[in-house]
Amino acid sequence: MTVNGWLVADKPQGLSSTQVVGKVRRHLKLLKVGHIGTLDPLATGVLVIAIGEATKLIPYLPTGPKIYEFVVRWGEARDTDDEEGEIINQSASWPSLVSIKDALCHFIGNLEQIPPLYSAIKNNGQPAYKLARQGKVPPLTPRSITIQDLRIVESLDNKTTRFQVHCGSGTYVRALARDLATYLGTYGYVKELRRLQDGLFSIQDTICVEKILEVRHKSDDYPLIKPVEAVLDDIPAVLLSAVDAQKIRQGLAIDPTSYGFKIQTVGPIALFYESRILAMAELQEGKLQPRRVFNLTLPTKGMTDVD
Repeated sequence: MTVNGWLVADKPQGLSSTQVVGKVRRHLKLLKVGHIGTLDPLATGVLVIAIGEATKLIPYLPTGPKIYEFVVRWGEARDTDDEEGEIINQSASWPSLVSIKDALCHFIGNLEQIPPLYSAIKNNGQPAYKLARQGKVPPLTPRSITIQDLRIVESLDNKTTRFQVHCGSGTYVRALARDLATYLGTYGYVKELRRLQDGLFSIQDTICVEKILEVRHKSDDYPLIKPVEAVLDDIPAVLLSAVDAQKIRQGLAIDPTSYGFKIQTVGPIALFYESRILAMAELQEGKLQPRRVFNLTLPTKGMTDVD
């Protein structure tokens, strides 16, 4: 079957993002699949999967916001900064709830963060985690991140605290837990991690992987699959005439003046014919130039070949 659109999986613990996408690809017999925002095997929650023509929209999606809920276990440091790693340091003390609350304000705003040793950041083409597994210490430089909000959800016991963080793209929650523990004079690692929101999609949009696999014999308008156009609300859009739609389908630029665009307009523009996305375009040299044209079934009324 031909499937185009978005699946928002609730990634289970123990599988990598790539493994989840592989399951979807095989069971739905898909040729083109991609995903947004990798989650570690330990993590669960929102994993956005692009199918078919939706993969062409991945570069246009907003990179945030991201919301995570995570549990920190105090008094131990692990080499991966999460529960899957080996213990490398221990402390006989752990912070009080009051001291944790007082520290949170120091981790909100624009910050510099050193990624975990076990991360996918590359150095001379080698991911840091591969070097770490070889016993090497990868050179990691601080990265600029933004944390809009960080709060305590609950204290599970005197050594375990649940948090929620609202952050920008590129933030490592494992590194945040590590740095918060260091600031509090102890050690800490992420015991649980769940993504509640990734850009336009939230945990309320998710479907468990087992449920997703049931769509293999369904049509491409099966309700679990969101349409390709579902992610375009924040991108300027133009509803084209039949004549201009046919030009765009052939890769030709069109005159934007009849659609009210000024030459100074910058950024991507979504071009529609009837109710379907036709192309992503940008203004160049006074013309609307298609950059990515979608191979979707479109209404043909009024459309003719352009000489």
